[in-house]
Amino acid sequence: MTRKKQRALLVDLAKLFVRHGPEEFVALANYLRNSTFADDLAMILESAAAAAPRKPTKRRRKTTTGQSEERLARQIESSNYSVEDKALLYDLNRELHSGSTLRTLKQIKEFAEENSLLAISGRSRDRGAEQLVAQLIQLEPARLRRIASMLTTTGGVDQDRSLAQWSDIILGGPREP
Repeated sequence: MTRKKQRALLVDLAKLFVRHGPEEFVALANYLRNSTFADDLAMILESAAAAAPRKPTKRRRKTTTGQSEERLARQIESSNYSVEDKALLYDLNRELHSGSTLRTLKQIKEFAEENSLLAISGRSRDRGAEQLVAQLIQLEPARLRRIASMLTTTGGVDQDRSLAQWSDIILGGPREP
């Protein structure tokens, strides 16, 4: 135990003064001077520590987005694509990971399904983007260009499903504010 923690523990103990009053603190001070105090205190602390439930420690997972982008970049570099197709893959990878295209995991999954790619099993948007780019790397160049042109022309977002456009359709035209 560090000095800082010891002091914090003593401060917590001193805060109990209000609850227990000065008589109890005087009695405790006399008890502290007793020779058997150290043994009694050690026994109490050990039994309290053994009986107390432990708090689960919070562990943060390492962010793997940067690592996955680097791994995908290495896969793109080692692929047999032309320089233009590699540049196209780099751009798609950057756009997908930045969220400028296919902004949600649902959109990524729908896009993969609509283009007859393997189903995206990721549970997060970043993992879904990583899986999509990994699949794009495996495609033949002509299909890659076709899928990439679909992403760049639509922006990867199904514009017909936006709430504003649906309200325009239902209400018969754009509303004036």
